[in-house]
Amino acid sequence: MSVHWVHWPAPCLMLHLLALPAAGQGGGAANGAPAQVDSVQRTLDEMRARLDRQAAVVEQQARQIERQDRELDMLRKRLDEALGLAAAQALTGTPTAPSTTQTLEARVQAVEQTVQRLPELPDKIVMAGEFPGSIKVPGMDTAFRLGGQLRSTLVHTLGPLGTDDRFIASSIPVGDARAGEDARTTYTAAPSRVNLDLRSVAPFGVLRTFVEGDFAGAGNTARLRHAFIHTNRWLFGQTWSTFSDPEVEPIDIDFEGENALSRFRQAQARYTRPFGERLDLAVAVENPAPDLTGAQGVNLTPDVVVRLRWEPQAGPKSLLTTPAHVQGAVLVRTLRGDLVDQPEVTLSTGGLGGTVSGVIVPRWNSEDRIKFAVYGGWGIGRYITDLGAEGGQDAVYDPVTNTLRALPVSSAYVGYEHPWRPSFTSSVTYGVVTVHNLAVQPGGALHRTRRATANVTWNPITRADVVLEFLTGERLNQDGQRGVSNQIQAGWKVRF
Repeated sequence: MSVHWVHWPAPCLMLHLLALPAAGQGGGAANGAPAQVDSVQRTLDEMRARLDRQAAVVEQQARQIERQDRELDMLRKRLDEALGLAAAQALTGTPTAPSTTQTLEARVQAVEQTVQRLPELPDKIVMAGEFPGSIKVPGMDTAFRLGGQLRSTLVHTLGPLGTDDRFIASSIPVGDARAGEDARTTYTAAPSRVNLDLRSVAPFGVLRTFVEGDFAGAGNTARLRHAFIHTNRWLFGQTWSTFSDPEVEPIDIDFEGENALSRFRQAQARYTRPFGERLDLAVAVENPAPDLTGAQGVNLTPDVVVRLRWEPQAGPKSLLTTPAHVQGAVLVRTLRGDLVDQPEVTLSTGGLGGTVSGVIVPRWNSEDRIKFAVYGGWGIGRYITDLGAEGGQDAVYDPVTNTLRALPVSSAYVGYEHPWRPSFTSSVTYGVVTVHNLAVQPGGALHRTRRATANVTWNPITRADVVLEFLTGERLNQDGQRGVSNQIQAGWKVRF
């Protein structure tokens, strides 16, 4: 076979040489040339797709950096104006009130405190490489951070209460059950926690891996809080339920938290789609774990949550943060259980609930915060703090109709935070939880709990809170009997 290759361009030469039969193999090897060309083409396509994904990640990070730069420029401008005014007043001898610069510095300190107090949440945009407080791994596009909280609390209970180290309104004894009548004091450091946050570059984009545990298990044993992997849109693992809004929690020291909120973590798979910079939609499937009375819960289908969150445009007063937000969510469930006295019988019913929650910055004071949440539905008791602590509040077995009946429940919460000075803040809260009882429930079934708190917080340094808090609550049963209890808590948190 004669080949005049000297007149061909180099690419044609390579393809022609691939087509030549190997020595001693005849023409059969030529049949493998198309397969080799296809393999080369697939490799090129994979490289092109990988480059496209990396370019998309870089573009998204560039937009985030550009937005942060705009906010920083706004802050620098305001600081420069304040410094210029202070200099001009000093030159002219004009007396000044407390400096505008000091006011801005106090505001920046307040912003830092707000950021430090935020619960661990999946980031809206996952950044590669170094992030605040992280350590970069040499030679890799990976960085990690060790963090957590050290906490210690003195809990002095003044009346009957079913718990010693926290305030659970649904545990208040009612009627003749006067457990813990005498005042008592408990010291605990179990809420202390530690976490590991890892950011790295993966073939499909930037990946965040986060795990956190505390020591609030039985006997102060370690307990898992968070364990998830997260890209900009996908999340897999355990973290705050998509139905929850942990940002509406007030500054406090009680480890149990507000009775009327949804504030728990569970395993899930979540997809989040942003619509612009201030609006996003999340859809999640989560661990169902039905909590039933008269039946043992059986996991059948996952709980489905759809959530819409809106953050208003940041204004000049918000500086580096957008503290306000409003979100709404809908929860759809299947409640399935085996009867306690007839384990071979399985019954099921549906559950449906909704919530609206948020943080509002009032017009009369941009430093204050109004936090609120409202929940309502059927078969969603496990998602509300006090009802989850009580247990069996998703549905009850009705022996008359031989059916599983979802419990109608509702709750509402409001909190107000006000900084008196840069290092002193106080908050007041009120929450109410109601079970709209069914006739099949006994007279001692929980009907309503109320919980109110008032506290003052001192911030000696940016990463520390010292809190003194008074808590009071009431439990009301379906038969009208009630119980009341009070508690004082004092403690500190140091974030690292």
